[in-house]
Amino acid sequence: MENRFQNQQPPVFDPNTLDEKFEIVFDYDQNGNLRRIKKVRRHEIGPFFNFLLFVAIVVFLIIIVKNYGA
Repeated sequence: MENRFQNQQPPVFDPNTLDEKFEIVFDYDQNGNLRRIKKVRRHEIGPFFNFLLFVAIVVFLIIIVKNYGA
């Protein structure tokens, strides 16, 4: 039986069309041969968690200033 995906070309992604939310990932098999190229979303901390980190730092600094004086 002939492999129907034998002649299928991997998709080509133009790096100029990617924004900062996506990246190109190259997937290799166990022999080091390129299996596929895919466009995936970057895993980043969302703006809500950035805000929580900012609030935690501000609260920490307020506690330090109140306890030890500036």
